[in-house]
Amino acid sequence: MRTKTFILWIAALLVAIFCWNWVQAETCPKSSGDFIRGDVDGDGVAACVSDAFRLVYFLMHPDGDHLVRCLDAADANDDGQLDISDPIAILRFSFLGDNTIAAPFDCGADPTPDYLGCADSPPCSVD
Repeated sequence: MRTKTFILWIAALLVAIFCWNWVQAETCPKSSGDFIRGDVDGDGVAACVSDAFRLVYFLMHPDGDHLVRCLDAADANDDGQLDISDPIAILRFSFLGDNTIAAPFDCGADPTPDYLGCADSPPCSVD
């Protein structure tokens, strides 16, 4: 079991390195609850392969609540639920260019009401 977890984390690290976007996220207005849709890992780059990988791991491991700090950002299709359709939407956006990611694309609040919330989104956090 530990070997599988170790291999998954190494794979996630490699995916994150290959997915790195050298354009840094802009700082958003300082308010709580702001987030970037699809930025599951909080690195400021939305809808990256590493975001989809982290979300799948989060969905498969219920005790991994520390992996996703902003549930609204992980709800890529903004249907108010975290399920397998969210990493699929991220991958479709990343590889096919589909318009499957809902707003906000930059730091902003959730335009639709739901119960997910956003405790912390590092690119949009108050300093």
